[in-house]
Amino acid sequence: MPTHPFFFLSESFSYPESDTITAKSEALVLLAKDIGFQVPAAKEMIPQSFIDFQSEYVRLFINAADGIFAPPYASIYVNNAGILHQQGYDDALSFYAKAGMAPTESEESPDHIAHELAFLGLLLDADNEDILASFLTRHLCVWYPSFLQRLQDAQPYLFYSVLGQVTDLYLTHLHKEVIHE
Repeated sequence: MPTHPFFFLSESFSYPESDTITAKSEALVLLAKDIGFQVPAAKEMIPQSFIDFQSEYVRLFINAADGIFAPPYASIYVNNAGILHQQGYDDALSFYAKAGMAPTESEESPDHIAHELAFLGLLLDADNEDILASFLTRHLCVWYPSFLQRLQDAQPYLFYSVLGQVTDLYLTHLHKEVIHE
């Protein structure tokens, strides 16, 4: 069983298909505590309804009246492209190929944050430190801070705010670990 959180973080950045917000909030609190980040109690992160939770996901990551607040795609942020299927997309596919992996069949683009976090989990499971270090240094840790800033600027539900911050802390920790700082 994996000892890293990246599959959970990946799933949490995916569209919520089932009402698991209570369990996810509890797990997120545990991850935050594990990395030394103080967060409110899990019950404070739970929205009023599952429909509200899905609506917030749509508002933040898919569509809103004022545009997408925090598009979860590398290609939006790499070189400030602002559109899908640009360099960030190509970079993600290149890293997947170097690791001998193909993107999973999905409605989401391969450079979606959920896919990239799952890829980290796979690299950790395969003990592939060379590609892991390169992927973090040259790709994910390059664009994630801009994504996180947009996510926080959108004033999301507490769950997504904490998810973004906890993900950032785990990425920073892993990056320091693999480049041996």
